[in-house]
Amino acid sequence: MRRVALCYLRRSLHREGIDLEGHSKERQKQALYNWCQSNGYEVEWYEDFDGHKSGYNEVGRPGWMKLKEQLYRSEVLVVVTESVARSHRNAKECLVFVDEAGAHGVAYVSIKDGIDTRQDNPAARFQLQVLAAMAEMWSSETSSHMKGSLKVARQKGQYVGTPPFGTIRDQNKKLIPDPGGAWFLPGDEDLRPEWTEDRMEGAEWRGYYDALVRCYELYASEIGGYDAVAHQLNSEGWRYKVRHKKGQEGIRHSLRAWKQEDVRRCICNWPLYAG
Repeated sequence: MRRVALCYLRRSLHREGIDLEGHSKERQKQALYNWCQSNGYEVEWYEDFDGHKSGYNEVGRPGWMKLKEQLYRSEVLVVVTESVARSHRNAKECLVFVDEAGAHGVAYVSIKDGIDTRQDNPAARFQLQVLAAMAEMWSSETSSHMKGSLKVARQKGQYVGTPPFGTIRDQNKKLIPDPGGAWFLPGDEDLRPEWTEDRMEGAEWRGYYDALVRCYELYASEIGGYDAVAHQLNSEGWRYKVRHKKGQEGIRHSLRAWKQEDVRRCICNWPLYAG
């Protein structure tokens, strides 16, 4: 019979995308894999590592919700995380989950905290309650500190977070128009990204900030909804800049056609553009 361990990975982020606690995906994964190998379990991976995935609420974590859907399977014997804080920063939800898993015959293991419910141990249950409460307290304190820091930054006119489309941050952390763009060759789908030095004959410049302005002009003209605006932007040769998460080479960007969601996001961000 298969002995399956559901292994969960999560990263805490603040608003600028920095790993607050150094819980790298690679280190978490290696620790969980080693534990499963030592205890004879087959590994299934579930993770929330793309964007901000707070541990306070379960619903906002698609990877965790998929993991919970597997608890009914007879071959699933244990859920493993690096620490209690990786699975929950809400004491009540943590204890409810452990009870729910236990009802399906699934144990919970937190490697760093030494929590292992495979054995009926009242002391381990008490330790879990304490650690879950501490994780929730840490989350609340961090959230309060972040809100205070954001308030101070905004009072100074500074922007904290990923700059919205068409803008960048200057040295004073204030939003300014993005000078970047792409070369557009009329009558052709070929787009030259901003980092390409050679300019094709007959190509026209399509700046990102100009694309943002054009987006608002089209929306105000009432040509239709978000989808109609996106279609018109694409037909005029404008492109949307996609920001990829940091890697070893730093932040990367790529170009693609406008989508309905891109237009909606730009329009809904009007308070940021207005200052």
